Amino acid sequence: MFLRRFFVALFIVFWSSAADAHRPGESYIYIDVTESQVTGKLHIRLSDLTKAVTLDLNDDGLAEDGEFNAKSGEVKRYLTGRLTFHDADGVHGVRLSGHRFFGPEDARQVEVDFEIPTLGPPPDNIEVEYRFLYDGIDPAHRPMVLQSSNTRMGLVENEAVASAVFGVGSERQSVSLVPPPPGQIFQDFVFHGIFQALSAPLGVLLLAALFLPSVMRRVGGRWAPLDRAPQALAAAAGMAAAFVAGYMAALVPITQGWTAPLSVSASVVLALSALVIAADNFRPFAYLRRWQLALALGLAQGALGNGFMLLLGLNKGFAEIALAGFAVGLGLAVTLVAAAVVPLPIVLRSLPVYRRVAHDYASLALVVLGAAALLTSTAFG
Repeated sequence: MFLRRFFVALFIVFWSSAADAHRPGESYIYIDVTESQVTGKLHIRLSDLTKAVTLDLNDDGLAEDGEFNAKSGEVKRYLTGRLTFHDADGVHGVRLSGHRFFGPEDARQVEVDFEIPTLGPPPDNIEVEYRFLYDGIDPAHRPMVLQSSNTRMGLVENEAVASAVFGVGSERQSVSLVPPPPGQIFQDFVFHGIFQALSAPLGVLLLAALFLPSVMRRVGGRWAPLDRAPQALAAAAGMAAAFVAGYMAALVPITQGWTAPLSVSASVVLALSALVIAADNFRPFAYLRRWQLALALGLAQGALGNGFMLLLGLNKGFAEIALAGFAVGLGLAVTLVAAAVVPLPIVLRSLPVYRRVAHDYASLALVVLGAAALLTSTAFG
């Protein structure tokens, strides 16, 4: 009863944690593509912008809204000279217009609207040249291009998937304004699924811990070894299928435009998931079977973790293909983890040393890692 209340309380406390914002040292070019024109907006931190055009006029260590307004003409001249678009017809400069501010005082950002007056109907491909801070000021700066909307591709409010990333020596990037072939979409999302499952070390450990009890069964609130190896393989397969099914079920409504009213950072979801799995490994929850726990964890990570951001702005016309590719990639990654974890426990399942050392100590290590990740996320996220 204590564990149940503890985890419920943790979910309530951290439910309203915000997702990561734009990071220092990055700026963003958002473009909106229709059948007749390309427009867009720049997102730049004032702390980055002041490296090129001094904005801290009162020397208090912060670049503020009023200071930007006082030098907006100089700032816009600087930016205009460093953002151009190229197509078969030549070079197209931008015309900056309105601006607005957002973000907390110590991470203040400005959004600047722009038009491309000489660019007619959008071509299939366009090259974006952006040299912000690349004139010897900050070569480590990383601008990105995102197509926030594109009527040709069905993109709407995309704030997750970048079309290009700039760097020193790569100030000019090609961006496709038409959708890729369906086969390419499927392949790309297979890799997305694999990356999503295996990119975070805590996420891999979480999956590994999920499969540890697959060689055991619950007896009176405790774990006891299964009699036959095929039972363990079937249990592992059931948990893997339930996890993938939960993850994918959470992504389906997202592709149809559903958005959650509250969000939790991916690191918090992973940390809480690790704590829940470790607690069940120590003493299985009487009210939840293992495949049901795997299903619930898949739902949580798909809806509230990285998967929530992955499919924002997904081309609605190819949502089914993308989801199929993602499911294949996710399934391959989960199967890979299961194949690495399950064979040895099958051999050792009847030995007391397995449950005490491999099972309990591994779960304890997961508790420590999960708690550390949770504290780190809430302290610095």
